[in-house]
Amino acid sequence: MKSRNTLTFRELLKARGSSQQFKKWLTEYIDSGLGPDGKEDPHARHLSEKLLKTLRPAARPFVMLTRTGFEWFFRGSSVEETFLRFLDSDLRYTVHICRYCGKWFHKEPMAKPYSNGIHCSQRCKSSHSVEEGKRRVRVKKLEICQEVYLWAWNQWREEKKIKYSEIDDVAKNALARKGVSKKFYTDHLEEITDGA
Repeated sequence: MKSRNTLTFRELLKARGSSQQFKKWLTEYIDSGLGPDGKEDPHARHLSEKLLKTLRPAARPFVMLTRTGFEWFFRGSSVEETFLRFLDSDLRYTVHICRYCGKWFHKEPMAKPYSNGIHCSQRCKSSHSVEEGKRRVRVKKLEICQEVYLWAWNQWREEKKIKYSEIDDVAKNALARKGVSKKFYTDHLEEITDGA
């Protein structure tokens, strides 16, 4: 027999749409399973201390004995109690936010963590992987540019081998040998000099 507390995915989406507070809590809870390395494990989701303190006073359910066992019943339908019903349901592991398009969806999670976040479709997963690859290449190129810029700056400042006006040209030539285009250097010069 299903508990009367069972929250359906439709009810969850309705609550999310009608309350900004509920959506904020739900997003925070789902994001707690996402690690800094991009791996996502729905079974590692947890409540933050702040959210725990907020929800504790609202957690005043009472137990009713039925023919099939004990059941938890909540007194009302406040935002807090709806969120507690969510935590008491299987949805706490099966509701996800696509890490590429932001769509909310419902599916059984894998037993092992997702290496690059959870996605609503193979298309989103592929697109996210491509974007992540481009981002990593860009970050690597910026690191190379910053190293070369510092090296060129040092050639002028410390070793007095070049003039100040030659710093950019020397850096561009050195970057060309490392496979970074002059255009990339020019387009990202502000980021390069700020990070160097």
